[in-house]
Amino acid sequence: MHLLPDYDLTYEVEEVVDGKRIRWYAATLEGDPNIYRISLEGAKVYARREMPLCDVVREYPEQPNLANFKDEDD
Repeated sequence: MHLLPDYDLTYEVEEVVDGKRIRWYAATLEGDPNIYRISLEGAKVYARREMPLCDVVREYPEQPNLANFKDEDD
């Protein structure tokens, strides 16, 4: 178990899922116990200090990978 600091921070997470290495980005907000998945672009926007992280969480959520969804007709 990892305890994340109670700050506005972003994280790059690498993990293996179904034998494939995947990378995703997360954000924590000070005073908020949630972990938010954000897009790579959102992580870059925050790294450049173009907007506060609370705005990045709202405006740059992680988009689902459409390859993970199959057509119901398939």
